[in-house]
Amino acid sequence: MQWIVLTCLLSWAAAGVAILLGIRDVQKISYMIFGAFYMLLTALCALLLQKIHKEKPFGNLRISFRLNRWFLIVQATVGVKTISANEKNHCRLLQSARSKTCERARTRNVSCEIC
Repeated sequence: MQWIVLTCLLSWAAAGVAILLGIRDVQKISYMIFGAFYMLLTALCALLLQKIHKEKPFGNLRISFRLNRWFLIVQATVGVKTISANEKNHCRLLQSARSKTCERARTRNVSCEIC
């Protein structure tokens, strides 16, 4: 209950300050900076309350960064996805750079090294 009250109070106060400062134009950098700060308010409120109640920050989340099989699976998956995405983009770039060559190969019914 304390967290909800604190978060609402700080969020409304921050929004009021932003309105008073004239931060309304979405295209300006000040709006983005305020938005990033505003999104962090809930986490900051949680950390503040944990400090007040002398709890260990992030202690209840039970998150560990130990090396285990799930960590390795995620790293391998991200690596494979990154490599395959780079290969696809590389092929697209080659196709756009050599589109005339590919069109010639298609009209002659000859296979192209790119296609």
